[in-house]
Amino acid sequence: MIAEAIKEIQALTQRSEKAELFETSTELFDGKPQSYVRLTEPGQFGRKIGGILAPPRPASLSVSTLTGLVDAIRAGAAGEMSRRLVHVEDYLKVAVKSTYSDCFGIRDTVLKAEYKPNGAFQFDTYYNDPERFIIALQAGFYMNDDAVYVQKIASGLVAVQGEISTEDDGFSQKVAIKTGEIRTKEAHIKPRVKLIPRRTFDEAAPVESEFLVRLKADPMSIAIFSVDGTKWQGECMRSIAKWLKENLPAETPIVA
Repeated sequence: MIAEAIKEIQALTQRSEKAELFETSTELFDGKPQSYVRLTEPGQFGRKIGGILAPPRPASLSVSTLTGLVDAIRAGAAGEMSRRLVHVEDYLKVAVKSTYSDCFGIRDTVLKAEYKPNGAFQFDTYYNDPERFIIALQAGFYMNDDAVYVQKIASGLVAVQGEISTEDDGFSQKVAIKTGEIRTKEAHIKPRVKLIPRRTFDEAAPVESEFLVRLKADPMSIAIFSVDGTKWQGECMRSIAKWLKENLPAETPIVA
């Protein structure tokens, strides 16, 4: 009898030294019964109950274009779309998420598209080399009338040989180019220009924004500054949502 008791105590001791799983009684979450699994671990005064163990999450597929996102949805990569929504998180990211959260309050992301800016043009930075500015302008913007205008200003700086001075009243600039002891040519720079940067998915309609062009005389340099705050970000998100609505089934919920 004593030997059996000793064996039972040893068995209990060994069991208490191991972590074990157990399912708690059913609880309510979001008005529905849910069961939770917890981990119990040995402690100084017996076993202690750990936190709730979350179930494994579904793998998320990543693409880099809106076209890739739509193709993946059509191929079934996002699962049953009746339980999904398309969320335009910002001007760089779109995700396909579960319509309902689980018992842990987590909404699964099953598919996502992320645009990676090429960084071809550096805003709010003076370019000392006008030729490099022109290359960056063509790589980082869609060309319109004002882009051509800015390009002509930079091209003029490349061709200039002489003394340059600028006069700035905070709203517009006047540039004076002295090519000799007497001859001086003056030009006024438009206070604001409307340009179309490449800063979101190519499929979405590009968004036009206002910018300020500034020149420096010493050393000779040119820069473009954004003057419309973050308004363009919201416009890009609406442009993305519009494209998705035109390319996904009408019943697909899209949040932007």
